Amino acid sequence: DHFILAKLEGEGLGPAASAGRRELIRRVYFDLIGLPPTYEEVESFAADDSPGALESLVDRLLAKPQYGERWGRHWLDVVRFAQTNGYERDGEKPLAWRYRDYVIRSFNQDKPYNRFVLEQLAGDELDDSNRDSIIATGFYRLGVWDDEPDDKRMAEYDGLDDMVVAIGASFMGLTMGCARCHDHMYDPIPQKDYYSFLAFLHNVRYYDKPKYDKSSSTYASIGNNEWALAVREHGDKPKETKLLIRGNAATPAALVKPSFPAVLGGGEVKLSGPPAGKSSTGLRRALAEWVSGEENFLTARVMVNRVWQHLFGRGIVRTPNDFGKRGLPPTHPELIDWLARDFIRGGWKIKRLQKLIMLSSAYRMSSRVVSGEASRRDPANDLFWRQNMKRLEAEAIRDSILSVAGGLNSEMGGRGFFPKLGREVIAGGSRPGWGWGVSSRKGQSRRSVYIYTKRGTLMPLIEGFDYT
Repeated sequence: DHFILAKLEGEGLGPAASAGRRELIRRVYFDLIGLPPTYEEVESFAADDSPGALESLVDRLLAKPQYGERWGRHWLDVVRFAQTNGYERDGEKPLAWRYRDYVIRSFNQDKPYNRFVLEQLAGDELDDSNRDSIIATGFYRLGVWDDEPDDKRMAEYDGLDDMVVAIGASFMGLTMGCARCHDHMYDPIPQKDYYSFLAFLHNVRYYDKPKYDKSSSTYASIGNNEWALAVREHGDKPKETKLLIRGNAATPAALVKPSFPAVLGGGEVKLSGPPAGKSSTGLRRALAEWVSGEENFLTARVMVNRVWQHLFGRGIVRTPNDFGKRGLPPTHPELIDWLARDFIRGGWKIKRLQKLIMLSSAYRMSSRVVSGEASRRDPANDLFWRQNMKRLEAEAIRDSILSVAGGLNSEMGGRGFFPKLGREVIAGGSRPGWGWGVSSRKGQSRRSVYIYTKRGTLMPLIEGFDYT
């Protein structure tokens, strides 16, 4: 509130009035669990003018299992989650749903964000690795995969590039992939830094067809004769990494060592040796500890911005995946820095951060546009003089319809369900109907986060409301 009000007063403007009680409860419900409140809940909140009413409401919703489904969906969008490989056949990635369920569990458990990052980047290499931390490394396997590449060597580097791009954009808001073929055109990331970053991941085995044994490139045991889509390495000896001229696997050049981007402090990594009892190099753990470390302030800023984005309709940095020169600068740089520091000091707890923001006067402002000096001088609301109006996403629309009609099935987890599709939708695939199952009517009434996510086949209702 201090940072926003200071900017407004500097421009001779003032904040909008507070939202009405009925508006506020709907805002909080949709923001935290993606479902509407009942009539009784709205009327009860509207009649409760006690000072702690909003805090109690936020606490109650943060404790609901639907919270993890709502905010887990936001994270799945960031990390390119899907249950199929794309390309012509668009075959299934078996057990990819375990990663989705892991994300939902993590949000519901309020897992510290730095631990969440560690598990996804190096969950198998941690001293206290467990079932969930191995499932978390499915993060590496969520991209597209061509099962019949024209050039296998190039395809493997494409897979590595997908990992580099996903890590850079998801956790640090960096467009690392732009430096694959040449020095970054806008940000201070030379091509050498790209390949030095890739060197942390070079020992990861290339994605391959499902196989459930110790020799698998793509699946790992999680106990009880169960398997998970996960990262696997070639062994405990790092592979050599060379810079590729123009990004071409056929034209290797100078040898590079694993090191962090110079613009973020740089520095080569010296390992004492492979992790005890692990068939991996330990390089990913070194990368994960750097990405999630308190000295890498960028990681906290990026996640704080994502939380603000979903609570205000846009981030303090409007380009959440690009904090570089081509991205838009923060409208309130002091605010995002303060929130990031508070996030770290608060134990990297996402629920704590959300509660802090949602109890602010800024969050509780009305989104109604009233004619006046503020609307005339700042129509884009860059100064946050009011709350932004937010589009309800495709999934929340569908879930709300089911909830209001009394037919929402609250079952959580598992492979997911297959919506009933029309013939014209099924016919659009290269192999019509292949890989698309049939679910019961009750199963089809589950929340949209559990829709079987096939890259080449989307439910028309979801696609019609700009699902991405």
